[in-house]
Amino acid sequence: MNDSNQAVVPPEDNTYRLISVRAVLLLAVFIAGLFYVVERNRLSLTAPSFSSSVDSPQGQKMKANKEPLPFESESVSVEEPIKSFFTINDIERYTISITEDMYFDLTVASYMGSETEQRRAVVYLPAKKDDKGKVDKEKVPVQFRYEKWLSASEAINTYTNNDSLFISFWDNAQRVHLLTGRDNWVTLPAKDAYMEDEHALWQAIAGGFDRQGRSAKFGQLLLMDMDEALQELKKELPQGRDHYLLLSTDDLSHVQEIARMTGRGLPLETRLFPADADLHNSISQVKQWAQEGEGTGSYLAQSISERSIRVWRITDESFENTLLARLLPFSTSLDMSIEGAKLVYQSDWGGYISIYQLLD
Repeated sequence: MNDSNQAVVPPEDNTYRLISVRAVLLLAVFIAGLFYVVERNRLSLTAPSFSSSVDSPQGQKMKANKEPLPFESESVSVEEPIKSFFTINDIERYTISITEDMYFDLTVASYMGSETEQRRAVVYLPAKKDDKGKVDKEKVPVQFRYEKWLSASEAINTYTNNDSLFISFWDNAQRVHLLTGRDNWVTLPAKDAYMEDEHALWQAIAGGFDRQGRSAKFGQLLLMDMDEALQELKKELPQGRDHYLLLSTDDLSHVQEIARMTGRGLPLETRLFPADADLHNSISQVKQWAQEGEGTGSYLAQSISERSIRVWRITDESFENTLLARLLPFSTSLDMSIEGAKLVYQSDWGGYISIYQLLD
């Protein structure tokens, strides 16, 4: 599969390219940095989320499939219990068919958030280890995600108050609630973020759709100038509580959803690079690509495996000061302070998870 220099979300100069749903699914798998396994001529892919195609600038929408996106679910057991704030009642594996020979899996935990409230959360399960305690190389990215979320949840439990409110994408929010019990401003995805044939799938996975408009509002804020976005966000939040913004580099898998919710293209491009043993050579290649053509030189690198690195670049300089670009570890954001927010936690693995406390 040729994944080189593929535009993920078209820039705002209206040079849109419509992307098919299946193409976006495949792309999201690589965005997520997870793994694929070929076995018996069947391709198995695992990804935390995928997103749908965007509308064209002329208002011509891609036609949704007449039939809902096919998927199956089954209960699964885990050898190592997930360390969570709430007791997990069940874990389901959703197998989503992309083509006849291609599918990917998601694992979803069901739990009672209160005595009467049934909740759901997309989770990462600990990978099985061999007799020597090692994880299969193909499952290392999944294990890393499990470990990083576990570490982040421990930090949240240790350093934030029980009544703290977190602001993040819906899937992050559900994990935060399950693992720490902390409340979240966004808890469900926006229905408009997906094509009609995907609605049944995401309603089942997420447990419903957002009826308060917060998911779409969060998407709009992420594309605003950072200072303006933080000021507007503070007006939306309840007073008398500590507020925290949580972002993950995996949030870039939501770019198509943001585009659909906001009606705007995002000037981002992505490309795979080999994980060269010569680190300086790899960095040199990444920096060169980030500056080529319309690239502004601003980039973010994600480790996918021992063999691959996914790199994102910005193609519009004004986008560098958006809330999304400033909160994620893009190269232009690393040494810039954020007035109105303070970085209180950042995991390793390329700054995979970052948590900012909003300041008064």
